[in-house]
Amino acid sequence: NNYGVSASGPVWIPKIINGKDKLFWTFTWNGIRQSKAETTSSTDRTIPTMEERQGDFSSFLNVPNGANLYTIYDPRSARLQGSNVVRTPFPGNKGVPILNPTYNAFVKLFPTPNNIPGKVTVEQYNNYFAANMPKDEKFNSIVNRYDWVVSQNHRVNVRWQWNDRLADEYDWTYETVRGLHSNGLTRINRGGNVGYLWTLNSSNILDTNFGLSRWEEGSRNQTRTQYKAADFGLPAYIDQRAGSFTQMPRLDFDTNTDVGDSYPAIGTLLTNYEWRASMTTIKNNHTLRYGFQERRTNFAASGPGSSTGYFQFRNNWTRASNVDNLAANHVHEWAAFMMGVPTGMSIDSNDTFYFRTPRRALFLQDDWRITNNFRISMGLRYEREAGTSESLNRGISWAFSDQKSPIT
Repeated sequence: NNYGVSASGPVWIPKIINGKDKLFWTFTWNGIRQSKAETTSSTDRTIPTMEERQGDFSSFLNVPNGANLYTIYDPRSARLQGSNVVRTPFPGNKGVPILNPTYNAFVKLFPTPNNIPGKVTVEQYNNYFAANMPKDEKFNSIVNRYDWVVSQNHRVNVRWQWNDRLADEYDWTYETVRGLHSNGLTRINRGGNVGYLWTLNSSNILDTNFGLSRWEEGSRNQTRTQYKAADFGLPAYIDQRAGSFTQMPRLDFDTNTDVGDSYPAIGTLLTNYEWRASMTTIKNNHTLRYGFQERRTNFAASGPGSSTGYFQFRNNWTRASNVDNLAANHVHEWAAFMMGVPTGMSIDSNDTFYFRTPRRALFLQDDWRITNNFRISMGLRYEREAGTSESLNRGISWAFSDQKSPIT
């Protein structure tokens, strides 16, 4: 649905302002509402089977080459054999224990596989089809302008605008915890300008304008931030370190669908402001236009990232040996998760940055009417965009000519 309203007229407040022929306003509002089920390939997800969740991986031995690809080895049995580390398989590919203290909190987030024919494979890839995964968007936009005829020689205009887009997409766990994986995509634009037109005389017109615009992008997912690391069995010091940026910890798999994301924040901020002035002068058969433009572009960004932990699971600790290059990540990574043996763990420590780029331009143009049928336009323009600088000099690269780079 796309709808809106537009109206305009003179500014009129009884007994206070009568703007007829002098002060005018215009207002436009536009709204968009979209609601449908996602239909792209993002609806196809690979999640652990119900047997896997109980530590039973025996069915994977029946798929082609399953013994080499999917046999789970016990990481607690690791021992040196020559110069390699070897391990003992779980008998019958069953009995993988739950040793991960976060397991019970995470496993209930996964929906039940629905194994849609034509999508699911014998290896249980694409075993969950998120048929009703939402794709909802809300958009609102406002433009408001005022024009004031101060006198025959003076005119002023003021305009402001705003729009806001909020998306609710890719929430593949909508059946278990609605909103947990919604991207919450947010884009906000706001700004305005003031213009002044001065007709000095019949030969000279001054046009000036000051404008400001701001663009913001990020996420407004408010579901993930309702959780803490401690809710999933992780140490409380993780939440203490995260401070106000507590959220559900993040799991990264190679084949199974990942859980969680970076902390939702509106962290990209871009501001442009510009002042320009131009003069039009008519002299004999010459029309001269000249003026300047001063612009600043400010770009700031921040984002806590994986503020309560990023845990990566692969096949490193559940394959036959450290030189086994046949074992697939599929099922191995889930077994590793059950036993709490991640391939890597990290917590982000992200700083902010604030970049600024100035730009300046001067111009002169002459439209020379030699005859009624022949004219020449001549122009000269100077532009300078200076280098980008970071407000606290945190964006500097290695640029010391008298020192040697530490990575040479």
